[in-house]
Amino acid sequence: NNPDGALSGGSLRVTGIAVPQELIASDENAGQQLQQLGYTSGLNFNLVIEGTYDDASQALTLTAFDIDGKDMGKFSLTGTFGGLPRETLQDPDKTDELAATATIHTLTMRFDNTGIVERVLDMQGKAMGVTGAQFGEQIAAGLPLMLNFLGNPAFQEKVASAAGTFLKEPKSITVTATPAAPVPVMQVVGAAQTAPQTIPDILSVGITAND
Repeated sequence: NNPDGALSGGSLRVTGIAVPQELIASDENAGQQLQQLGYTSGLNFNLVIEGTYDDASQALTLTAFDIDGKDMGKFSLTGTFGGLPRETLQDPDKTDELAATATIHTLTMRFDNTGIVERVLDMQGKAMGVTGAQFGEQIAAGLPLMLNFLGNPAFQEKVASAAGTFLKEPKSITVTATPAAPVPVMQVVGAAQTAPQTIPDILSVGITAND
């Protein structure tokens, strides 16, 4: 059903991406930070990208965009985005036109911790003279006040609850956008400039921990 036999999907998998310690150390700030976190033998990542495209709806579905760092964590992004004509997607000279037509149908971002959060908490806790677990508890307790800048009390409560749970037991944290109808990207951009506190409501953003 694709015009001219055009591809309707694809995938990319790259495993064992190694960042040697020598390269990390060449950046003094990054090298020192990673050294303090205990990453002293380089970094290793796996990458997976998978997606499908539907010509009828002009929608791109990202079924996987995963970056998995050994002893760090796994970041995953999935979602469906509409308003993306194939001819525009495939023309490098027209890609700047996509922002005017693109819409967000669904979006999910998830982070599964496999070690980096504990390392960060331990490092920060040490600087404060407490354990990493104690430092996590302190941050969790202060989140309701720290999040006042968001200007959206209902969303602040969601974030404080999920982030607090995650800090106390860092397993996973997931952010979702499930609007009742597709939301134009330009609407989100406009809200970010004039009323950023409304974005969680526009996109029906949810956040959960350790699920």
